[in-house]
Formats: sequence, C-alpha cells, structure tokens
Amino acid sequence: MSAMEILNHTSAMAVDTSLAGQLDNSYIQLQNLELQATTGKQINQPSDNPAGTATALQLNAEISQLSSYSAAATAGTGQLNAADSVLSSINTTLQQVQSDVMQGANASSQDKTTLSALAANVTALKQTLLTDANSNYNGVPLFSGTVNTSPYANASANPPDYTYTGGSVAPTVAVGPGQRVPVGVTGQAVFGSGTGSVFALLDQISSDLTSGNTAALSGTDLTQLKQAMSTASSAQATIGTATDELQTAQTQNTAKSTALQTSVSNVVDANEAVVASQLSLQETQYQAALSIVAKVIQPTLAEYIQ
Repeated sequence: MSAMEILNHTSAMAVDTSLAGQLDNSYIQLQNLELQATTGKQINQPSDNPAGTATALQLNAEISQLSSYSAAATAGTGQLNAADSVLSSINTTLQQVQSDVMQGANASSQDKTTLSALAANVTALKQTLLTDANSNYNGVPLFSGTVNTSPYANASANPPDYTYTGGSVAPTVAVGPGQRVPVGVTGQAVFGSGTGSVFALLDQISSDLTSGNTAALSGTDLTQLKQAMSTASSAQATIGTATDELQTAQTQNTAKSTALQTSVSNVVDANEAVVASQLSLQETQYQAALSIVAKVIQPTLAEYIQ
C-alpha cells in the first residue's frame, strides 16, 4: 500500500471516529429526553443542571421551613381552641356564682336554709373552677405557661393552698422568621394566686353566705367577683386575638409555600409539549446519524481489507 493510500485510509478512519462521537452524543441526548418524558422532570440528577439543582434545594428548604411553621400553627390553634372552650366554661361558672351572690345578698340573714344551700353551691362551683384551671390539652396543662406542672397542684390540701405553681410566661409558637404567637394565658393572669385568687374569693363568698353577711355579699364580694369575671373575659379575648394571628400566619405561609412550589416546578419539571417535540426531532436525527455512519463505515472497511 502506497503512502498516499495509507494517508487516505487514515483520514477515512478519522472521519469514522468523528461520526461515531457525534452518534454517541446524539444517543446520549436521546436517552436524556426519553428520561425527561418518562419522569416529567428536566432535572433527574444534579449533573443535569448543577445551578438549577442548587436553586431547587434552596427552594425546597424554604418550603420545608414553611411546613414546620404551618404544623406549629395548627398545633397552636388546637391549644388555643381548647383554652377558649375552658374559658367559656369558667365564665359560665362565674356567672352562676354571681347569681348565687346576688340571691344571697337579697335573702334574709335569717334564712339559713337558703343561704346554706347557696354556700354549698358556691363551694361546688369553686371545685369546677379548679378542675378547669388544671385542665390539660394533649397532656400539657393549659394554664401553666411554659412549665409542665398543674398550675394549682396544692389546691386540694388541707387547708387548701391556692398558690400558682405554673410559669410566668405564656407558651408561644414560631409561625415565621422572628414571628412568635402566644398559644395560651397563664393561670396567674386568669385566676390569680394564693389569697388573691378567685378560689380564695369563692371561699370567702361561701363563708359570707353561711354567716348571712349580706353586706359583704352585696359589697366587696360582688365587686371582686365582677373583677374576676372581667379578667376571665379579657383572657378569652386574648385567646381570640392569638387565634386570629395564627390563622393569618397560616394563610400567608400557605400562599408563600404555593408560590415556592411553583418556582421549584419551573426549575425542575419538564415542559411535556416541548420534550415531546424535542424527542421526536432527536429520534429523527439519531436515525439519520445511524444511516450516515453505516454508509461511511462499510466502504472504509472494504477498502481497508483490499
């Protein structure tokens, strides 16, 4: 074989190698498009789009954080609803006490039967208040602040001790960056503590009913009771405000999460119509490349054998 023939064969082989490389690239592109069509994703592994992958990871991290905020808001709303229900019961109980006080104040101090019955009823209502004050939600005291103990754990002692044993700060939940919402009120804020508690007040009212002290009943007892009722109503209003805050935060976080999910989809998801069109075109190009390579290789091999 002459030098010129060798040179011609070498050039043909170089052309064959170039075509083979192009065929490989075409096949890789075809496989990638087929994968996109199957998964519906344009990013199926980090190497497909490193920058897009980083963006998607960041967006998903933000979505995850919003999901945590949403879960906290849901749990907090449940706790607030429980507290609101108990406070409604407390307000009803205090209204019943007020009715007994006014009836006793208007009764004859000599009507021992009526006054004794009213006193017994107030004592029973005090026990109802104590039960409500020591209420739990999912195993956690509603009115102990951030302390996980009964707020009036020693109320059943003899003599009773109405000292508040909970925490001084209401619990909160995070619903956004730097945004926390209280999910309760402390027992001290609602019921007081020790001799200044509503429970001690009801003991005094019961005593005044028993003794027929109508002046005290219509005076200091009724005044302090109305203050206690106002305090309980204010606590319930505080719970309502916090519930509204959680609902607002929940709505905002849901909107943010939806927007972020759309952004992730724009980065990661494939456009089905575009992929289908590209896939069809790539299949055509690949088949054409196969045909060209087959035509080039056959004469090259024949010439080489000769």
